[in-house]
Amino acid sequence: MHFNKALFYFTLEALILLAFISVGLFVLGFILNWTSSKFRSNISAVIGPKAFVILFGPGIMIHELSHLLAAWLFFYKIEDVRFLDISGKNGSHGHVTASPRPAPNFWLLYIPKLWQAMGNLFIGIAPLVIGPALLLTYFYFVIPGGRAFLHDPSFHGLPSWGWHFGIWLYLLFATIFNVELSSADLKGTWHGFAFVVLAVALVALVSAQVKPQLLTNGVPRRYWASVGLGKVADFNAKLRNTKNSTTPSQQQ
Repeated sequence: MHFNKALFYFTLEALILLAFISVGLFVLGFILNWTSSKFRSNISAVIGPKAFVILFGPGIMIHELSHLLAAWLFFYKIEDVRFLDISGKNGSHGHVTASPRPAPNFWLLYIPKLWQAMGNLFIGIAPLVIGPALLLTYFYFVIPGGRAFLHDPSFHGLPSWGWHFGIWLYLLFATIFNVELSSADLKGTWHGFAFVVLAVALVALVSAQVKPQLLTNGVPRRYWASVGLGKVADFNAKLRNTKNSTTPSQQQ
């Protein structure tokens, strides 16, 4: 009974960590989405929608490339891709159409199906994650001094101006202006998030079976600290130690 209770609390702690991360990402995604929408509408009002698409087309292409890479990552079958459609029929200037591949039913715990189900979330929000990741990769590997700056960020360490840096700035703004998620992008994301919650719970349960010390120590502090929640981990540790110290007296 004590083991089951400890297992429950460990799984709950893992889900709480997921909740903190999810809320943070939701707020960040909302800000990026809102900012992109405002920039897009204001600039389009000045130069015209078609001119906006032509001027910042690479941002649309990065948006669709993000969906495509996420679909590949989650083993989806790519049915149709259009990185840039200047005419914008039906209000869409690009699209990626994909569907889950048939997964074998005999695989352990239906892992491929669970992975594809989680893909509904990550494929939908891919431009908020993969787009910035692509820009960060370009900054790190292509821009002279970019690698040193990312290892030790400082105002004086900013890379000097050059055509590499100029291209990166242009792609940065083009990506920001086109990071807004459409209703088609968001379709099915909550369904995918539900499976992410299920996957985290399963991983927590299996991890506790493999490493029983996790039931005593809880979710390792480094996972909390990696998302800026080290103090939450410290609070959980104090609470856990308090419970452990009071348990013997209660049993007496």
